[in-house]
Amino acid sequence: MGVGWTDREVPERGWANINPITQSTKEMGPGARHDTINDHFNDWNWKKTVQFGPRMIKKLRETASSAQLHLSALEEFKNTIPEDVIDRWWIQVQDWECDSTLPNPYQFTTKAKSERAACLELAQGVAAKEALQGVDTTSHKMHASVMIANSLVIEDNQQKLAADTADLGQHPTEKQLSGLLERSN
Repeated sequence: MGVGWTDREVPERGWANINPITQSTKEMGPGARHDTINDHFNDWNWKKTVQFGPRMIKKLRETASSAQLHLSALEEFKNTIPEDVIDRWWIQVQDWECDSTLPNPYQFTTKAKSERAACLELAQGVAAKEALQGVDTTSHKMHASVMIANSLVIEDNQQKLAADTADLGQHPTEKQLSGLLERSN
């Protein structure tokens, strides 16, 4: 069983359950404090043990209900990739599982292109196409690649603004409201 199969938050939940007793134990002597904390942790462990079955059934049901959704998403994604690419990758996975000295098929082998590099590539492509077509670009105030890059920035800012607006509580401060209003103009 790998680390991905564990619930690493379980130990932290016990401490959250213990926090309310700190006011009671700070006045106690060391022995009484130790006994009280032990009693609370024993109670917590008992509750975890008793609830193990129902919690596992609940998690199993949640997993089963979402499995079909994930499988259909995987199939939809696989349909966008040529079959020979999937077959080659699958062979690489099986080979790597037998011999871990081989290249890891789960690691990226290509470097991601930066936004600036993509804009440069787009501008060069548009400029070459316009040169072939004899388009006069001196009359335009903004190049098409700059317009596309600017619209991507605007779209990103709109999504951030929408997320920040959704995160406002029921009683936002005037500073929060004025900041959102300034960003939306």
